[in-house]
Amino acid sequence: MKVIYEFDTDSDNFDNSQLKIFQQSREMAYTIKEIYNQVRQWKKYDERDAIPADEIFDAIVGIINENTDIDY
Repeated sequence: MKVIYEFDTDSDNFDNSQLKIFQQSREMAYTIKEIYNQVRQWKKYDERDAIPADEIFDAIVGIINENTDIDY
């Protein structure tokens, strides 16, 4: 089987953000996996009654920034 994705960059309707999202799909899938792993780690090993929202936010944003380039 052969699958071909085609983007007509010369088209007036071409949206470069769609191409960038496609190009980064592998990195995004990896990022989701890493976020899942972090949440799993908190649930399994963190003995605190609550995790501060800032810590959660910083961890997730850090994972996203490490693994993706979402500035398009």
